[in-house]
Amino acid sequence: MFLIMKITTHKYTMSKVNTELVDEGLFEAACQKFVHRVQGANGIGTLSEKTVHAVLKYYYCPDEAHHEVKIGDYVADACIDGEIYEIQSKAFHLLRGKLTEFLKEYDVTVIYPVAITKFLRYVDPDTGEITSPKKSSKKGSIYDVIPELYGIKGFLNSPRLHIVICFIEMEEYKLLDGYGKDRKHHATKTDRIPTKIIGEFRIEEVADYLKLLPEGLPERFTNKDISLLSGYHVSYCQMLTNILSSVGLINKVGKVGNALLYEIGHAGC
Repeated sequence: MFLIMKITTHKYTMSKVNTELVDEGLFEAACQKFVHRVQGANGIGTLSEKTVHAVLKYYYCPDEAHHEVKIGDYVADACIDGEIYEIQSKAFHLLRGKLTEFLKEYDVTVIYPVAITKFLRYVDPDTGEITSPKKSSKKGSIYDVIPELYGIKGFLNSPRLHIVICFIEMEEYKLLDGYGKDRKHHATKTDRIPTKIIGEFRIEEVADYLKLLPEGLPERFTNKDISLLSGYHVSYCQMLTNILSSVGLINKVGKVGNALLYEIGHAGC
């Protein structure tokens, strides 16, 4: 009998984070460079280019001469040495047009920021006073990227497409303009300020998508097995197996009751 012990999503995420390749000094320099550009109530406001986006663009491509490069009908966040970098915090499906154009001739690396730890700060729109940071109970996870990858599933087989999940700590600022006595319910988000880089998870080639699967799976496994080993809801695991099936990395080999049974295939392995 195969026995699986359930773990927490945070523990699973941290087991996937690679801290060896990050440059904390460069990241701190990027933060210092762009945080002072934030405008609005006492230095905090809504920007056309959010601070996380600006910091990560500088971190992965420090030479601003290579930022905002026109390629075909689109503008790439950065392009250096024949590789395009796109910073995308959500809605990967909006990249489909760019990917269709860019992947014809360029390698494309999509940078996806995930806040491992987030602190909330509120700004009084009348006085500009900012509250002390309070740690949020929400923790970002590696599986946050699964719905995003699903949105560009048709491009994942391209050997030119690479994904970097960048795990950071950040402060999120909101205006005290919401509902309730404390005015925090549905308060307007203004900006997210990165404070520290924790590590990365890189998908350099198609076979690397298998690294999203937890270790310890049986030779044949179900979505429930993935869920128990990773701590993530079965719905995320279903999207993951759909993605892995679509790029030929796992195969459906039957059923256990109503649950689909999978095994790792040979394509890309």
